[in-house]
Amino acid sequence: MTFSILSLQSFLISIYDYVFERITLGFVAAGVKDTEIINQVFDGSYHLTLKAKHQILTSNIYGVDLNPYAVEVSKFSLLLKLLEGENSASIENYLSTHKHSTEKWTKYFLNEAEIQLLRKIRSDERIKPSSDIMDVDVGIVTGRNEYFMLTKELVSKWKLNPYTTKVVSKSNHFNGIVFTDVDFEKNSDDNRPAHLFLPENKEYSLLPKVCREYIVYGEEMGFNKGYKCRIRKNWYITPSMWSPDAFVLRQVGDYPKLILNKTDASSTDTIHRVRFKTKVKTEIIALSFLNSLTFAFSEILGRSYGGGVLTFEPTEIEEIPLPLLLEHKFDFKEIDALIRMRKIEEAMDIIDKELLIKQLKFSESEVQLLRGIWKKLADRRNGRRN
Repeated sequence: MTFSILSLQSFLISIYDYVFERITLGFVAAGVKDTEIINQVFDGSYHLTLKAKHQILTSNIYGVDLNPYAVEVSKFSLLLKLLEGENSASIENYLSTHKHSTEKWTKYFLNEAEIQLLRKIRSDERIKPSSDIMDVDVGIVTGRNEYFMLTKELVSKWKLNPYTTKVVSKSNHFNGIVFTDVDFEKNSDDNRPAHLFLPENKEYSLLPKVCREYIVYGEEMGFNKGYKCRIRKNWYITPSMWSPDAFVLRQVGDYPKLILNKTDASSTDTIHRVRFKTKVKTEIIALSFLNSLTFAFSEILGRSYGGGVLTFEPTEIEEIPLPLLLEHKFDFKEIDALIRMRKIEEAMDIIDKELLIKQLKFSESEVQLLRGIWKKLADRRNGRRN
């Protein structure tokens, strides 16, 4: 563990030094004199400002490690590295002259008009966070998906159909803004791992023969020795099984998704589970989610470490502003059909017009600005895939 932490930390700091040196030399060669980016100090050398260093660090240097603590320690070390060469005056100046210093680093890729609009929305008491509407929780942790998550073919092979339950585990298991039994059956027919092995929570000797045979197979493969399985009373019982009101993606590619659950399915920890805590119709909540304001803030509140994926923890989903439609004449099935045809912006145009412009009185230019923020940040994020 110590080697892992030190090796990642050392590697990223060396990358930090190299990147900052090359960027500084590039600015000097280009004759950049913007004092918000670069300064010349008493000995004649040039140094990046704290603002510029922070922007470069958070948007260009990434690291992964099997040990999550290594990543966190390295991130902290790099943030401390930012202060190298700074003094109390420069730090205080940075904090006092950048009122949005506590906002996400993505602000540096937004212009002043975009930043001011986001601040205006933040202070608008009509627009509540998603936490007022829903509780978001993680999905189940099986301990070994390759054993517990079964395709229709494997269920048939082991004769386990009575001892499985419905589950979703990937974003491509969803096509619309509602997940139905028809959607589940399609996933199953496509031989996706849509069935979770879940026998009764009984001692091994009391279980049906087919369950005992599959459990023996799991033990022969060593699946029972993994940490998550090993700490359970009965290693073959996945805990925290409940079916949510809706699902929300933990990792987002094109755009964030809130999907109503009209089945008794649960989800693995790649998909968050949602419980609504309002009497508002669930269809209205799902439709309301499809607006440019919510999508813009999702890009700011989520975390993107590279690879084009935007990641959310449950609390980050709950922070996203989510204004609700008060009334509408939309056909839910028609909007769902647009999403299934991947016509997301057509659906957003409909919701934006009713929710943001007609109901909340945002101007058309403000709504276009919000749409632009979402697309700009999403395009930049997705550009990292290459």
